[in-house]
Amino acid sequence: MAKGKVLVVMLILSNVLAGCQTGPGHGEEEYYLKGEMLEQQPANVTVVNISNESIQDVSLLFSIINRTNESDINDVNMDINETQYESLEHIIARLPTYTESFNPNEERELYVRVGEQLYQITLWKGRGG
Repeated sequence: MAKGKVLVVMLILSNVLAGCQTGPGHGEEEYYLKGEMLEQQPANVTVVNISNESIQDVSLLFSIINRTNESDINDVNMDINETQYESLEHIIARLPTYTESFNPNEERELYVRVGEQLYQITLWKGRGG
């Protein structure tokens, strides 16, 4: 009887440990949009005005800007799905975007001005942990 319990515990333990072997960054693909209010324009970046015809009808950009404005903190993350990511990526690919080359995740930064306020909008995809 005790032998059976040990076998069950070993099976459960081996299944749990097997799930841990993939480690961080090997989960499902994740997508998000981040908005951050900036006080100053970074050097060597081009800023796009929200009235630019390429983005003036992009509801996701307005949504992240509105969420950022309403937040008590300076930046906000918003989960998006793959279709939204691909659509937004296609739109902003025609605009000046920036990325950090050391980042293993696909990331694009777009600088948008709404009135006097400047925002850094980051489109991101990567593997979850």
